[in-house]
Amino acid sequence: LITKHRKVHLFDIDVPGKITFKESDSLTAGDQITTFESEFCTVGVGICYDIRFPEYAQLLQKAGAKLMIFPGCFNTTTGPAHWELLIRTRALDNEVYFAACSQSRFEEEPSAYQAF
Repeated sequence: LITKHRKVHLFDIDVPGKITFKESDSLTAGDQITTFESEFCTVGVGICYDIRFPEYAQLLQKAGAKLMIFPGCFNTTTGPAHWELLIRTRALDNEVYFAACSQSRFEEEPSAYQAF
């Protein structure tokens, strides 16, 4: 185990007729940033919705992060409009390298949560 991160910003959304999802129904938000040292640089960690908050990425950069890693699971409503744009924006805002990934879709089960 390298480090432990608790997602700081929980995702609650209600788009009538499209999607309702409330992480706050089952999760408690973390209250601190997460960084760790690699053999190459300081790495900052965030998860999914944390990427929407520029102040969070700025805190990681001020803590010395040269690389930020953000796994995510944006849905098919917000993902196409925001995911890649936010990744590029956070990298540019903070002059850091940025690695992001998302889980694949489960198209065989349309009623399941569909990630972008």
